[in-house]
Amino acid sequence: MLAVEKAGRLRMGELTGKLGITARAVTTLVDGLEKEGLLLRKPDPEDRRATLLEVTDEARSQFERIRAVQREVSARIAGALNRAERKRLYELLQTLIAASASETETSP
Repeated sequence: MLAVEKAGRLRMGELTGKLGITARAVTTLVDGLEKEGLLLRKPDPEDRRATLLEVTDEARSQFERIRAVQREVSARIAGALNRAERKRLYELLQTLIAASASETETSP
């Protein structure tokens, strides 16, 4: 859902590539999220064979609630640190993110 939210709209085939899973797995995943009212399937106006995915208002609402909790937790954690410690934590997290991204790029 995050990939679809970030893109705004995403073809199912593109989602398969982004997640690195089979089309069957994406279909099963999308079926479940559609039943829960979190994703919509729409015909692609540029390619009649393709299906576009969009997040629903309910999904956006859930994302916002999750992000609010994340901000609150982050503020509590960061509140225990002085400015230099927060800066160092940020640098360490950036290093971890970069390492994770490069590992993902090199994985089959």
